[in-house]
Amino acid sequence: MPGTPDKRRSRAPTWLLALLTLCVPVAILGTAEAVLRAFGYGGHEPLFVTSDAPSGHLGVNPLVATRFVADPSRPPLTAIDRTFFRVVRPEGGLRIVVQGGSSAAGFPYGRWGALAGMLQNRLRLALPDREVEVIGTAMSAVNSYTLLDLADEIVSIAPDAVLIYSGHNEYLGILGVGSTYALSGSRAIKLAFLRVRDLALFQALQRLRGALRGTATGDEEAAVDAPGTLMALVVGERNIPFDSDLYHRGLDQFRSNLSDLLVRYADAGIAVFLATLASNERDHPPFASGLRQETAAADYARRLARAEAAFREGALDEALADVDEALAVDDSSADAHFLRGRILDLRDDGAAAHRAYQSAADRDLLRFRAPKAMNDIVRELAHTFGATLVDVQAAFTEASPRGIIGEELMLEHLHPNAEGYFLLADAFYDALRTSPRVTDFVVDVPDEQARRDSPITEMERAAAAQRVAVLRANWPFVPDATEVAEPKLTPQSRPERIGLRMEQGKISWTAAMDRALVYYEARKNWTEAARVAVNVAETYAHSPAKSAHAGRLLLASGRTDAAVVYLERAVALAPRDAEYREMLSEAHRTASGVGE
Repeated sequence: MPGTPDKRRSRAPTWLLALLTLCVPVAILGTAEAVLRAFGYGGHEPLFVTSDAPSGHLGVNPLVATRFVADPSRPPLTAIDRTFFRVVRPEGGLRIVVQGGSSAAGFPYGRWGALAGMLQNRLRLALPDREVEVIGTAMSAVNSYTLLDLADEIVSIAPDAVLIYSGHNEYLGILGVGSTYALSGSRAIKLAFLRVRDLALFQALQRLRGALRGTATGDEEAAVDAPGTLMALVVGERNIPFDSDLYHRGLDQFRSNLSDLLVRYADAGIAVFLATLASNERDHPPFASGLRQETAAADYARRLARAEAAFREGALDEALADVDEALAVDDSSADAHFLRGRILDLRDDGAAAHRAYQSAADRDLLRFRAPKAMNDIVRELAHTFGATLVDVQAAFTEASPRGIIGEELMLEHLHPNAEGYFLLADAFYDALRTSPRVTDFVVDVPDEQARRDSPITEMERAAAAQRVAVLRANWPFVPDATEVAEPKLTPQSRPERIGLRMEQGKISWTAAMDRALVYYEARKNWTEAARVAVNVAETYAHSPAKSAHAGRLLLASGRTDAAVVYLERAVALAPRDAEYREMLSEAHRTASGVGE
């Protein structure tokens, strides 16, 4: 019709303009990404790598934690212990992956206090006809964001089960709501960061921003002038009151990330063993205490001081009445709840004392310990998503005087001692043993045997004591610490001296173990020699000589069943070695009683 505009023609240029408007910046960004990648930008540290791994093996990457910081020039002071496993899963084998923070990683004992180290040998004895791989991916200062980010790579190696012990770092660990490495309070922004952080353009912008700001980015600036222990470096927010907005954001973050993680593993058909958390209730007072109502501070302080004086004098009834009056003024004080727990503890009222200690931990403003609500979330999500609940808290409680966890099992606020780490691993062992989703155990390795065969050596105990001494000599254990104190313990024996030199970096772990073997074998201390040799054989699992040495010492120490495991490995790695075959035959004869 004359004079009538063609609507299709009038719209086409507009549509094309919109498309061009969208495509041009995308093309520019894509070109920039390609150019930067050509110059070495982009990518990230994978969880599993082939570098330095024996042929046919993958290794856990110690540098993977660099993925979780906003400025790659300032990586966190944390790493995963290096372990190796087969690229091709052994037919009929059992593969387990461990996830979590420093307690799952075995601090301060390292790999041999960790869940992976504690479980490996016990599971091999329980399943002598299967190849068992327990792969540790736990590391200090990480929380549920790290667990979620690593999930796809863990799924890719097809484990039978994933063991999770995590939650203490949810507030102050990397990307936690109160961490110097928090990025932002928004979970959506943190998840977006984890998705885009591998882009070369994003990394280039990070480095440019860091250079312009003196390499400190965002909230991470707060860490630059902090005392240099890892606990100090990760803390951005020292006061997170109970029931505050930030407190609930930490719980919500934990719930959401853990839910997504469990869904991911369920979709992949992987069994999950999810544990409750234990911490020191009786023997570690709150790091920081405060009041909700500052206007009542004077009245509260007067009543609490009266309660403390009565407690020191042994007037427990009077002290309890006074502390209850203080709490009636303001019940947000962690110190008052802790004092109430001590009073009730001395009165042998274990149940009430436990509740008071838990209230104190919940109200500790410096959130290095998971509040009770974290365990409630663990129980809820295990039920919702069909994960196996491993009640570590209940196991520690049952093993503690009056059902209150203290220094009998804990080194400080939350890291177990050697017996505590045994209980932690034992709780997971029992859950695996009774789970139809994993396997039927051929042999049940009893607790007494597993405790006696603990992989923690005397050298690692000495190194651990030094690490704890350094930790406790610094902030927040010493509130006014401004410089990093490094107290030196006095070793009492040759193994302790070796362990201390190892911790001081004067000799390597391998050299320390070699010296220990020479020491123990010269004294015919076959039990300790075998303990060391087994750890060396696990570290160098591809070496037939290391496995054969462990087998020989295990035979000498009377652990015939364990000797068979390592000698069979040696023969499998070097089938033509007549000496290894003869040692294995001897072990089989000893195990069957032939020739006795």
